[in-house]
Amino acid sequence: MNGPSENPLTPTIHFLPARITLNALQRDATALGLPSDLARQHIAHRYGFLTWRQLAVHVDHPVPREDADFLHLACLNYHHDRPVFRQQAREMLVRNPSLAVRDIWHAACVGAADEVAGMLDADPSLIDARDGWFDWEPLLYAAYSRLDLPGRSTLVTARLLVECGANPDVYYMWGGDCRFTALTGAFGEGEQGPVNQPSHPEWEEFARLLLDAGADPNDGQALYNRMFSRDDRCLEMLFEYGLNPMPRRAPLPTQPKSVGRELNPRALGGTPGGRQPRRGSTSPFPRRSLPQRRTRGGPGRKPSSR
Repeated sequence: MNGPSENPLTPTIHFLPARITLNALQRDATALGLPSDLARQHIAHRYGFLTWRQLAVHVDHPVPREDADFLHLACLNYHHDRPVFRQQAREMLVRNPSLAVRDIWHAACVGAADEVAGMLDADPSLIDARDGWFDWEPLLYAAYSRLDLPGRSTLVTARLLVECGANPDVYYMWGGDCRFTALTGAFGEGEQGPVNQPSHPEWEEFARLLLDAGADPNDGQALYNRMFSRDDRCLEMLFEYGLNPMPRRAPLPTQPKSVGRELNPRALGGTPGGRQPRRGSTSPFPRRSLPQRRTRGGPGRKPSSR
């Protein structure tokens, strides 16, 4: 039997090299001598991604143009997030209303709950199927969409998806080492600021929907993204649902060990039991004790906005 160093399918996680190209990754996949789809999936897992498409989107991350994919324009992606892109998506939908019913991923992004229900009635397996620009599940498109259309609600759509069995802890891997969950998407915000990366318009209800359904409150990426704001409601809500100041979680199968350890809220500057919450807050962490330096290599490292 081949040892680990001889087995091309050894499930060892590597950090994605800077400036790597998709062509180089494809050459690595071809060199494995496996069927194309299997080889690509192995390369994706090697770098901590769930699918080849998610790896490709991260490596390319083009700046959306006017003719960009609708889902690319409509959702937060933590590469290029600007209000103008969401407006372009809204205008695209006005010109082509059929986008809202193209498939379940578009319908979830738009907030077309009735259409989503009909698609699930026809094919229940779509509930956790990945597709669309980002190769996400429908619930992720609902959580990261920022279209906020009159008469549509991605919150109502998310509730339908959860009631039909969608995984409330669904996630994708940004950069292969940062886990962005549906909860992360609902809370929103990040290094590019709340104008470019706003919270979901009904983020509190959306977050409670997920947490009530069993989503893990130990969401280090959500905490990181919201630490740039003076609003502590995200932190307070997660504590309400059981946020553990010292969580110890096993790494996921396609993640490096550093990703399996959620962000310790002590990194936000507080010491539970050692400091008192400020007046009017249930949080044990002072408002102005946020870190000024980023931590590299762990789930608290939010991707840089290039």
